[in-house]
Amino acid sequence: MDKAFIAIMVLVALIMLGGAGGSSSAPADRNVGTDTYLVPDTKPVVPEAIQASPIRPTDNSWQGEEGTIAVGSVSSGPVTIYEGSPTRIMSFSVSARGSQVYVQRVRVDLGQTKDVWLKILSEATLRDDYGTVLARVVLDNSTVSTIGGRQILTFAGFNYAVDKNATRTLHVYADPYSTIDGGSGREYAISIPKHGVRAQDGRASEIYGPERAILTSIRLQ
Repeated sequence: MDKAFIAIMVLVALIMLGGAGGSSSAPADRNVGTDTYLVPDTKPVVPEAIQASPIRPTDNSWQGEEGTIAVGSVSSGPVTIYEGSPTRIMSFSVSARGSQVYVQRVRVDLGQTKDVWLKILSEATLRDDYGTVLARVVLDNSTVSTIGGRQILTFAGFNYAVDKNATRTLHVYADPYSTIDGGSGREYAISIPKHGVRAQDGRASEIYGPERAILTSIRLQ
């Protein structure tokens, strides 16, 4: 047989064998003998809309305790007023029930006429048992209002704490003018009117007392 022909046949055979061997290998990114592709390890992603979030209690316990106040009389009148001499003109108690409370406003009824704050008393203060001044007001048109035909003095702008189930006493002091024209021996009724004391309980609700006016009086000397 011609040597050249034999060489050509051998070369063709080698080429055919090489092609068959290359087609038998599996793709690098597949498991041999399966159709499952390999994927990297990942953590499951929770959609933002269903991720856990804090839940407000449904029993309203987060709001604190509901409370009430009882306001009572501690002093009695009449109280004698002297020219230029600061005097305690009334005292009253505040009892906290159900929760701690914060007293925030006190109203004092000075009567129907303006005589008490125009001619007799120039200034008033609200104090606690330790003498701490909770509020001080100069008696004039900005601090005394006409409500229902009465002259009402308002102490405000303070927060006085009364512990749960405790009782505290507050005092109203007044500074008479250094000179009071006439009226010696005359008596004037003053009071804490119904709901004249406003406080806030543990739920930040406004609560009021007393349920009946606390009465006293001052007498000029």
